[in-house]
Amino acid sequence: MKTFCPRTSSCPIFKEGVLLRETSIATYKNLYCTAGPQRYRRCMRYKTAKKYGKCPASVMPNSTLSWEEIEKKIKEST
Repeated sequence: MKTFCPRTSSCPIFKEGVLLRETSIATYKNLYCTAGPQRYRRCMRYKTAKKYGKCPASVMPNSTLSWEEIEKKIKEST
């Protein structure tokens, strides 16, 4: 049985038009959201939401931003 990221259905990058191409959406979902817990726990969006309670739409699953950079983005978006 596959385990999916609990945040997939509400993830803003899939709902707010952050990713414009359907192929990009499918790729991110396959790589991070539906590949099981060992994969979605690597997702920077998942880790950010877990740490801060939210995640800016501009932070991608494979983001290399530092925690300081992400925290700055969170403060800028509020």
